[in-house]
Amino acid sequence: MTYRKESDTTKQVDTNSNNQNIYGRIITGNQVNTLTLNFEEGQEVKASVDIATRRIFDCPDKFIIQRSVDSVGAISTDDTAVSSLFNFSATRDYNLPFQYFDGALKIFGSNFARVKTASVTINNNLTQQRYVGTYNRQIMSEHIPAQRTYEISATCLITDTKIWDELRSQTEQTGASAELEFNFQKDTGETFSLQFQDYMITGADVPLPDDKGPVEVSVTIMARTLATATYTGGWIIQG
Repeated sequence: MTYRKESDTTKQVDTNSNNQNIYGRIITGNQVNTLTLNFEEGQEVKASVDIATRRIFDCPDKFIIQRSVDSVGAISTDDTAVSSLFNFSATRDYNLPFQYFDGALKIFGSNFARVKTASVTINNNLTQQRYVGTYNRQIMSEHIPAQRTYEISATCLITDTKIWDELRSQTEQTGASAELEFNFQKDTGETFSLQFQDYMITGADVPLPDDKGPVEVSVTIMARTLATATYTGGWIIQG
């Protein structure tokens, strides 16, 4: 992680007092603790990542900032150029994000056509531990993962009582025919899909309606199994 003033042209951590032109931090031993995908009405698909790290320390003086390296491995004359970004494609549409209207939510065996917003939160519930004998106080000894949890939230327009009925039944949806799916596909043919099994409705907020507009429900779903998570396209997935 680096910060550089626009006037700096060296593209390396300077030796001036307090690194006044450019400085950086190196973060090592990273593990994803929480990943949240947000699908909001009329917007692109977004992801929020919470990362647990074992150590953070300063970059040494004259450290070369790697974001200044372009796709062919040479020092770029303009490190803000789009072509310098990782996974850059010469085809414009491949650089565009997935959009909300590219997706569909399938639940209880059928597509829900009137979902306004939705989110998926995957939590590893990491616990950071220190042990006796670890003499460097900058370093975390270990990250211990607990039970992973999956939570799906959505705001939908009500067309029937299916969600309310499933909440009251208190039974788990099991089997491939009862999968909860998020499916997204771009015009380029790129796709990504999340499929959950063994889920149940844990909350459904049905407010009193205003004097205008449709009735909406905010629903919370807990799943026990992430059956598949797939992506097809030209991007490299690192994880």
